[in-house]
Amino acid sequence: MRKAFSIPLLVVALASLALGQAKNNVERSAAEVEQEILRLESEWMGAVVRRDDKVLDQLVADDFLLVSERWDGTRELTPKQPWIRNSLTTIEAKSFSYDKVRIQVRENMVVLHGLFTYEATNNGKPWGGTVRVTDVWVKEGGRWRVLARHASRPLQPQ
Repeated sequence: MRKAFSIPLLVVALASLALGQAKNNVERSAAEVEQEILRLESEWMGAVVRRDDKVLDQLVADDFLLVSERWDGTRELTPKQPWIRNSLTTIEAKSFSYDKVRIQVRENMVVLHGLFTYEATNNGKPWGGTVRVTDVWVKEGGRWRVLARHASRPLQPQ
C-alpha cells in the first residue's frame, strides 16, 4: 500500500517540478523578448537618425500607423510610407532616449510604454521634447515589426 501511495506523490512532485521549470522558461523568454524589443526600439530610432530607409522598411510593418499629437493639440494619423518619407526628408533627428519604460509581452505581440525624448529639426526649425509613447510590436514571419505608435505630450511634468 505504501508503494501505491508513493507513486502518485512522485507523479505530483514531478509534475510540479515540470510546471515550475516551464514557468521559469516563460519568464526567461519574456525577459529575452523585452531585451529584444528594447534593442529594436533603439535600432528603429537609430535608423531615423541615420536616415536609413532600408532598416525603417524592415522594422516597420506595412500597415503601420502613427497616432501623434501635434504641439498645437491637433492629432493626426500617419501610415507607414508618409511617415518614412517625412522622417527621411523633413526631419533631421539628432538624438533620442527612452525613460520609464514598461513592456507587456504576449505570444506574438509586445506593447511598450515609456517616455521618449528627442532632439531634432523639422524643416530646419528646432523640434523635439518629451512625449509619452505606446508602441505595439507584432511577430510576423519570425521577426518583430512595429505595427503602431501612439505619441502624446505627458499630462503631468515627468
